[in-house]
Amino acid sequence: MKMKPSMKLHFTLLGISLSVIFLLSSCVKIPTEAPPLPNLKAKVRVIHAATDLGEVNVKLDGQSIATLAMESSSAYIDLNAGKHTFQVEEQPVDTLFIDTDFVGTVYLATVFISDGDTTDRFIKKRERWMFNPPSPDTLATVFFAQMSDTIAYKIDWSGDYSDSDTSFTDNGTLDNTLTYTKFASMKIPHKTFDVIDDTTTKYYPISNWTYTFYVVADSDTLLTITPTLSLGKAVTEVLLNPKANLTVKEFSNE
Repeated sequence: MKMKPSMKLHFTLLGISLSVIFLLSSCVKIPTEAPPLPNLKAKVRVIHAATDLGEVNVKLDGQSIATLAMESSSAYIDLNAGKHTFQVEEQPVDTLFIDTDFVGTVYLATVFISDGDTTDRFIKKRERWMFNPPSPDTLATVFFAQMSDTIAYKIDWSGDYSDSDTSFTDNGTLDNTLTYTKFASMKIPHKTFDVIDDTTTKYYPISNWTYTFYVVADSDTLLTITPTLSLGKAVTEVLLNPKANLTVKEFSNE
């Protein structure tokens, strides 16, 4: 059967088109690797809370970042999110994953051995995400870091308010069992305002408050802590040393 001229032309044009497409595709470089990920950021500091170590040189990813004595802190350091190594002197290297937008502290902690288990030397604690302020503008924030001993502490609090026509006391418990390397936090003031009626609101500004925290063990109050309070700011109260000589050190958060 003879092919009509119009059909012959159609197949000829189709063949030419396919040849052109093949030639063009052979000239296009197809990527074989994904584009590199952006350098996602984080921010950390190191606080020396280890009673079993003296002054130490702290290394981050093999590079010295600070020489710290007990109860001292490095500055906050900007770094890329991801896995990072931490080391003091010639001790074993610890690897921690630092999340994107993480802002917080890596604690150099006392190592305890119990029933063959060893506690970690480096403890990570997030204080906020980078896109958030240290504390809401109308409040202050207080963190507690239990870096003292393997026992559990109870953290009670009381808040005293006084102005020209009002005074009262509020109180409660922040944490009943704050164990070693654990954390607790509270936004202050706990009470910010009362609606008196449909037209009147009574505000309780932070400047008129005094907050006190009590560190308790076995019904004994071991420490009384009055944190520094500023609107939009946060502090960390780090519990240090064994129960017999328990102390606290306050650090301002960035």
